[in-house]
Amino acid sequence: MADNKTRLDVEFAGLLAASGVPVSEEERAELRKAYDTLCDLAKRVRTPGRDWTAKPMPSFAATPVAEPKE
Repeated sequence: MADNKTRLDVEFAGLLAASGVPVSEEERAELRKAYDTLCDLAKRVRTPGRDWTAKPMPSFAATPVAEPKE
């Protein structure tokens, strides 16, 4: 678990550095919360062998109903 936390710390710091956008400590804390939430979500929904481009759920569309003719 500690290795995962360290890895996420490094990834997050790298993302902030790569953005080149200056952020305050308050913004950094909020961004980190959002990043941790997204990482947690990704960990729960990703499955081994599933391509990252796969849709998370099937797409459903309603069948168009023919307009009544007057």
